[in-house]
Amino acid sequence: MRRAFMFAMILILSLATATFAPAPRPAITGLCFVRLKVTSLDTADKFYGDYLGLPRFNQCWAASTGTCYFITPYQDVEILTSDTPQTNHMLETIGVWTEDAGALRNYFLARGLKPGDLASPYKGEQQFEIADPEEHHLIFLSSRRPRSLLDSRMQISHHMIHAGFVVSDRAAEDRFYKGILGFHVYWHGGMKDGQDNWVDMQVPDGADWIEYMLNVPANADRHTLGVMNHIALGVPDIHTAEKQLRANGWSGTEQPKIGRDGKWQLNLYDPDDTRVEFMEFTSLVCAVVGCCSLPPAKAQNLDKPLQSIDEDITAFAYAPDGRIAYSVYRRVKTKVYDALEHDDIWIQDTGGKRRRLLEGQKYTRGAQTFSYLIDSFRWSPNGHLLLAQLLTTTVLDDSGKTEDSFQTMVYDDSGREVRINKGENVILDAADPFFLPDNATIAALSEAVKPRQLFSLKSTRIDIGPVKSPHDGRTFRDVGPIPGTVSIAAIEQDRAMNGPPRLQHLDLFTDNDKELATLENYEGGLSVSPSGKKVAYFIDKEILEVRDLTAPNRVARLRVGLGVYRWASDDSRIVLKRALEKKSGDLVWIDLPALASVPANHEIPIAQPTPIPILHGLSFRDFAISPDGHSIAVIIPGKRNLLVFPLSR
Repeated sequence: MRRAFMFAMILILSLATATFAPAPRPAITGLCFVRLKVTSLDTADKFYGDYLGLPRFNQCWAASTGTCYFITPYQDVEILTSDTPQTNHMLETIGVWTEDAGALRNYFLARGLKPGDLASPYKGEQQFEIADPEEHHLIFLSSRRPRSLLDSRMQISHHMIHAGFVVSDRAAEDRFYKGILGFHVYWHGGMKDGQDNWVDMQVPDGADWIEYMLNVPANADRHTLGVMNHIALGVPDIHTAEKQLRANGWSGTEQPKIGRDGKWQLNLYDPDDTRVEFMEFTSLVCAVVGCCSLPPAKAQNLDKPLQSIDEDITAFAYAPDGRIAYSVYRRVKTKVYDALEHDDIWIQDTGGKRRRLLEGQKYTRGAQTFSYLIDSFRWSPNGHLLLAQLLTTTVLDDSGKTEDSFQTMVYDDSGREVRINKGENVILDAADPFFLPDNATIAALSEAVKPRQLFSLKSTRIDIGPVKSPHDGRTFRDVGPIPGTVSIAAIEQDRAMNGPPRLQHLDLFTDNDKELATLENYEGGLSVSPSGKKVAYFIDKEILEVRDLTAPNRVARLRVGLGVYRWASDDSRIVLKRALEKKSGDLVWIDLPALASVPANHEIPIAQPTPIPILHGLSFRDFAISPDGHSIAVIIPGKRNLLVFPLSR
């Protein structure tokens, strides 16, 4: 559930007199460069400069004697002569952007690692070197050094989206990239179902990624290692890219193909067998501002969003009539604390007019200092009332002891506080709230087993306050409202967490319940379809299970990979973001197979649908489908602005 991923990010506290914890990791935002070894600068120049159309540049991002080829003002490819090539890496170094290289170096030192010295080869730039556990060479850079925009009509790509390298010990690499640096799995797969040969690890604060290349023999030859140790360049249209490559003089026999991740790809090899993978995937900056020579029909869709909100948005939700409620990150200073988070709440109507419901810096509750972020919104069925879920950290005493909690605020769409039983407009200890069809009763989860493992059900009426639940004493991992009813689908788990999770159909106001299935496992993502006829959830990090709520032996399983999904209005398909909550991933359509009756104790077949990319495979932090199904709202990684685009198949 989204709350489990966000609690560690609630409080950003900087004390004038004390420190609660080690300094946080500075943002790591994307790839800066790759440095490749070549045997001949002339033949390599023919490939990178002529065939790929990359402008030659005289000043690399990382100071070196290499020759650089410009991709964007923030990315380049660098080549160096290698006089004695061996059957090892020709990919010599990967450069990675961070917001503060000096602070990141200190972050490594505080964790017992040994980064190189901090250098400033150019004014306004800092960088340092470090090797990962398998001695892959990295340079982290931060820079305020401006660089001119170079462009060539021959240039095939304007975005380096990932770099891949051979990994022998995935666990050791995970401890470095995932455990220390915060990279996360974006996609993983292999040549066969159930086998991982490639694991994409996305930077924590951007869209680019590195790719583990697994199961490579220790005695692999130079060509095989060139296939594995590679770079990938994003293009908006793979067939247009191929046409331009051939116009630039490339005469290879390779043809575009759809990869196992559902993206169009075209593989080229430089004169030293290093693979350059073109992938139908573009940077958001290029897509939105039009720097990527998109085909006219596609460029029109991305260059001109239907709506945009240029704020740092933490959460948003569509109202039934198409308005958008959203929260904006705000930092508040006090005499003791330099940076408390107090988000604003706004509503934007379909015409783009905005109104603020809550000014965060003025929001106080009692005498205690607290910090909060708004994690989610939920509208009432009639679209007049709004629930805002807060993840709150309260400072309990002068020692700096803190307490985390969930709260839910209630507003009407004019910005008026909706007070519960004439008291406050806040429901304490209320997570994942939602309105029932009467637009007056709010159901939510209350933490039963800490930290955020199991929950009990609670209900609150606006006019009278708390309502006793007939399901007191029962504990749940997740619940999902069934539209238009006072019932829910729920994943029940015994308090000791010894037994299996059970899928239940519950009435919120009576003790009527029905067990629909005993699950092998539950990984998250419980959601009921718009019609109220189907329920879906992940049973592990790969498989989405879909069941018929009225005939629960009718079921289907899909291998799609763990992510965040939203139903299409007709229940026939979903939009899947291939990343966890609040992490960036690309969006794809997934067609759902027909549900089939499966007898008890029989194995359920697993389908592997072909994902259909949305918005050219761009990565987004969050998304929502409009109530009419005609548009999709997305949050950009990094800046976290909101854009709305037409949604088509």
